[in-house]
Amino acid sequence: MSENINGELKALEIRTSDNGREVLWAEVVGTAIRVVSVPVFAYGVSRGSLVAAVSGERTFLFTKTVFDSQGATIRAYVEGGMKASDVYLNTIVPEAKRVGLQVGPATFFDPEIVAVHVANRRELPKVVTYLDDLKRRGLIRFWEYGDPVNSSGELGEDGYAPEPWELVHPLPVDGNSSVGMS
Repeated sequence: MSENINGELKALEIRTSDNGREVLWAEVVGTAIRVVSVPVFAYGVSRGSLVAAVSGERTFLFTKTVFDSQGATIRAYVEGGMKASDVYLNTIVPEAKRVGLQVGPATFFDPEIVAVHVANRRELPKVVTYLDDLKRRGLIRFWEYGDPVNSSGELGEDGYAPEPWELVHPLPVDGNSSVGMS
Protein backbone atom coordinates (compact mmCIF):
# COMPACT_ATOMS: atom_id res chain seq x y z
CA MET A 1 0.00 0.00 0.00
CA SER A 2 1.33 3.46 -0.83
CA GLU A 3 2.30 6.10 1.70
CA ASN A 4 -0.58 8.11 3.11
CA ILE A 5 -1.06 11.84 3.26
CA ASN A 6 -2.92 13.32 6.25
CA GLY A 7 -6.61 13.65 5.44
CA GLU A 8 -6.51 11.29 2.44
CA LEU A 9 -9.30 8.69 2.45
CA LYS A 10 -8.13 5.09 2.70
CA ALA A 11 -9.93 1.75 2.97
CA LEU A 12 -9.97 0.21 6.47
CA GLU A 13 -10.82 -3.47 6.86
CA ILE A 14 -12.41 -4.65 10.11
CA ARG A 15 -12.88 -8.37 10.72
CA THR A 16 -16.08 -9.38 12.50
CA SER A 17 -16.68 -12.23 14.93
CA ASP A 18 -19.07 -13.95 12.50
CA ASN A 19 -16.41 -14.66 9.86
CA GLY A 20 -17.01 -11.47 7.91
CA ARG A 21 -15.23 -8.28 7.12
CA GLU A 22 -16.44 -4.74 6.67
CA VAL A 23 -14.38 -2.30 4.64
CA LEU A 24 -14.93 1.28 5.78
CA TRP A 25 -13.37 4.58 4.75
CA ALA A 26 -10.96 6.35 7.07
CA GLU A 27 -8.46 9.19 7.01
CA VAL A 28 -4.93 9.34 8.33
CA VAL A 29 -4.58 11.81 11.20
CA GLY A 30 -1.00 11.96 12.42
CA THR A 31 -0.15 8.46 13.60
CA ALA A 32 -3.79 7.36 13.96
CA ILE A 33 -6.61 6.64 11.56
CA ARG A 34 -10.05 8.28 11.96
CA VAL A 35 -13.11 6.36 10.77
CA VAL A 36 -15.31 8.48 8.45
CA SER A 37 -17.87 5.82 7.42
CA VAL A 38 -20.78 4.72 9.61
CA PRO A 39 -20.17 1.00 10.23
CA VAL A 40 -23.04 -1.40 9.62
CA PHE A 41 -21.76 -4.65 11.15
CA ALA A 42 -18.46 -3.82 12.88
CA TYR A 43 -18.95 -3.55 16.65
CA GLY A 44 -17.08 -1.10 18.88
CA VAL A 45 -16.24 1.48 16.20
CA SER A 46 -18.14 4.61 15.16
CA ARG A 47 -17.64 7.48 12.78
CA GLY A 48 -14.91 9.57 14.42
CA SER A 49 -13.23 6.69 16.28
CA LEU A 50 -9.43 6.84 16.18
CA VAL A 51 -8.02 3.42 15.43
CA ALA A 52 -4.71 1.68 14.99
CA ALA A 53 -4.15 -0.40 11.88
CA VAL A 54 -1.41 -2.05 9.90
CA SER A 55 -0.91 -1.54 6.21
CA GLY A 56 -2.22 -4.51 4.21
CA GLU A 57 -2.00 -5.35 0.54
CA ARG A 58 -5.12 -3.39 -0.46
CA THR A 59 -6.40 -1.81 2.76
CA PHE A 60 -5.44 -0.84 6.27
CA LEU A 61 -6.16 -3.75 8.62
CA PHE A 62 -7.81 -2.69 11.90
CA THR A 63 -5.97 -3.76 15.06
CA LYS A 64 -7.65 -1.81 17.87
CA THR A 65 -9.58 1.29 18.84
CA VAL A 66 -7.23 3.92 20.24
CA PHE A 67 -9.83 6.56 21.16
CA ASP A 68 -13.62 6.17 21.15
CA SER A 69 -15.72 8.49 19.04
CA GLN A 70 -17.75 11.19 20.81
CA GLY A 71 -20.66 9.68 18.91
CA ALA A 72 -22.23 6.26 18.70
CA THR A 73 -23.64 3.89 16.09
CA ILE A 74 -27.11 2.36 16.26
CA ARG A 75 -28.52 -0.11 13.74
CA ALA A 76 -32.23 -0.08 13.07
CA TYR A 77 -33.89 -2.99 11.27
CA VAL A 78 -36.98 -1.83 9.39
CA GLU A 79 -40.24 -3.74 9.04
CA GLY A 80 -40.64 -6.06 6.06
CA GLY A 81 -41.80 -4.40 2.86
CA MET A 82 -40.02 -1.14 3.75
CA LYS A 83 -36.64 0.18 2.64
CA ALA A 84 -34.24 1.32 5.34
CA SER A 85 -33.13 4.30 3.26
CA ASP A 86 -36.74 5.46 2.84
CA VAL A 87 -37.48 5.15 6.57
CA TYR A 88 -34.31 7.10 7.39
CA LEU A 89 -34.68 9.86 4.80
CA ASN A 90 -38.47 10.31 4.96
CA THR A 91 -39.12 9.75 8.67
CA ILE A 92 -36.02 9.70 10.89
CA VAL A 93 -34.24 12.74 9.42
CA PRO A 94 -37.20 15.16 9.50
CA GLU A 95 -38.54 13.95 12.85
CA ALA A 96 -35.12 13.96 14.51
CA LYS A 97 -34.50 17.47 13.24
CA ARG A 98 -37.88 18.64 14.52
CA VAL A 99 -37.23 17.33 18.05
CA GLY A 100 -33.55 18.32 18.16
CA LEU A 101 -31.88 14.89 17.94
CA GLN A 102 -28.44 15.03 16.36
CA VAL A 103 -28.36 11.94 14.18
CA GLY A 104 -26.63 11.29 10.87
CA PRO A 105 -25.00 10.57 8.65
CA ALA A 106 -26.15 7.02 8.04
CA THR A 107 -25.22 4.00 5.98
CA PHE A 108 -27.96 1.94 4.34
CA PHE A 109 -27.86 -1.80 3.86
CA ASP A 110 -31.13 -1.81 1.93
CA PRO A 111 -33.68 -3.05 2.22
CA GLU A 112 -33.40 -4.00 5.88
CA ILE A 113 -30.79 -2.04 7.86
CA VAL A 114 -29.87 1.58 8.46
CA ALA A 115 -26.78 2.25 10.59
CA VAL A 116 -27.18 5.70 12.13
CA HIS A 117 -24.46 7.86 13.64
CA VAL A 118 -25.50 9.63 16.86
CA ALA A 119 -23.39 12.80 17.20
CA ASN A 120 -22.97 12.62 20.98
CA ARG A 121 -23.21 9.58 23.25
CA ARG A 122 -24.89 11.69 25.93
CA GLU A 123 -27.88 11.90 23.56
CA LEU A 124 -28.33 8.11 23.45
CA PRO A 125 -31.21 7.98 25.98
CA LYS A 126 -33.25 10.41 23.85
CA VAL A 127 -32.40 8.57 20.62
CA VAL A 128 -33.31 5.22 22.21
CA THR A 129 -36.67 6.62 23.32
CA TYR A 130 -37.27 7.84 19.75
CA LEU A 131 -36.32 4.44 18.25
CA ASP A 132 -38.64 2.66 20.69
CA ASP A 133 -41.40 4.97 19.44
CA LEU A 134 -40.59 4.02 15.82
CA LYS A 135 -40.94 0.39 16.86
CA ARG A 136 -44.33 1.04 18.48
CA ARG A 137 -45.44 2.80 15.28
CA GLY A 138 -44.47 -0.25 13.18
CA LEU A 139 -41.62 1.36 11.24
CA ILE A 140 -38.76 -0.68 12.69
CA ARG A 141 -38.69 -4.24 14.01
CA PHE A 142 -35.85 -3.60 16.47
CA TRP A 143 -32.66 -1.62 16.96
CA GLU A 144 -29.27 -2.43 18.51
CA TYR A 145 -26.07 -0.70 19.52
CA GLY A 146 -23.08 -1.10 17.23
CA ASP A 147 -20.98 1.21 19.40
CA PRO A 148 -20.84 1.38 22.36
CA VAL A 149 -20.99 -2.40 22.46
CA ASN A 150 -23.42 -3.85 24.98
CA SER A 151 -22.77 -7.50 24.16
CA SER A 152 -19.72 -9.56 23.37
CA GLY A 153 -20.60 -10.21 19.73
CA GLU A 154 -18.79 -13.54 20.08
CA LEU A 155 -19.66 -16.80 18.37
CA GLY A 156 -21.92 -19.26 20.10
CA GLU A 157 -20.61 -22.07 22.28
CA ASP A 158 -20.85 -24.51 19.37
CA GLY A 159 -18.14 -22.47 17.60
CA TYR A 160 -20.31 -22.15 14.50
CA ALA A 161 -18.96 -19.64 12.01
CA PRO A 162 -21.11 -18.88 8.97
CA GLU A 163 -19.75 -18.60 5.46
CA PRO A 164 -17.34 -15.68 5.00
CA TRP A 165 -18.94 -12.42 3.91
CA GLU A 166 -17.77 -8.92 3.01
CA LEU A 167 -19.38 -5.48 2.98
CA VAL A 168 -17.39 -2.79 1.17
CA HIS A 169 -18.62 0.78 1.65
CA PRO A 170 -18.74 3.07 -1.38
CA LEU A 171 -16.73 6.26 -1.13
CA PRO A 172 -18.43 8.80 1.12
CA VAL A 173 -20.76 11.08 -0.81
CA ASP A 174 -19.17 14.35 0.32
CA GLY A 175 -15.72 13.08 1.32
CA ASN A 176 -16.61 13.46 4.99
CA SER A 177 -19.57 11.21 5.60
CA SER A 178 -21.12 7.92 4.65
CA VAL A 179 -23.80 7.15 2.15
CA GLY A 180 -27.21 8.60 3.01
CA MET A 181 -26.18 11.86 4.59
CA SER A 182 -28.73 13.87 6.51
